[in-house]
Amino acid sequence: MRLPRVRFTIRRMMIAVAIMALGLFAYPFLIDLFSGDGPYNAERRVVRSWDYGPASSVTVDIFEGWISVSSSTDGRVTAEIRSESVTSRSQRAANQALGTIDVTTSQKGQSIEIIGRGASVPAGPLGLGYITNKVLVDLHVPEGARLNLRVGRGQIDAGGVVNSDQSWRGYFVAGTIQSGTDRL
Repeated sequence: MRLPRVRFTIRRMMIAVAIMALGLFAYPFLIDLFSGDGPYNAERRVVRSWDYGPASSVTVDIFEGWISVSSSTDGRVTAEIRSESVTSRSQRAANQALGTIDVTTSQKGQSIEIIGRGASVPAGPLGLGYITNKVLVDLHVPEGARLNLRVGRGQIDAGGVVNSDQSWRGYFVAGTIQSGTDRL
């Protein structure tokens, strides 16, 4: 019995090589997409504390997340800053997305600044999966503190630090402001 003769043409070989290359290229993405049950979380925490003078101001500007403000008892400004990344893809993707969040804290003279910026993260191959990056700031300030709070998408909660004889200003693009009127 004679086997059929296989004809290797240049076109057939190019198609076979192209299919193999696409398979090898797509393999890591498919493993990320279908390996596990998610969601996967990555988190980084930073705690900072500053002295607060009578002419000081506190600015918090974040791209997405929430800012919670409450009264401090020691007369200092203290911030617990949490950067979070949540994804449906993989733990490695969550860790990589966390690396795109940049939080800086500084004190320049009488001004304290907390700035959180995040890069846009693609959802995954063919738009599958999700990635959410955010910065959560828990801020403790002395009574009467001058605040300038901004959030691109999220929430500002200033309950308990606003009273009738002090002014509070909150600048935000989107989100909600919740404030109380009694002293803590």
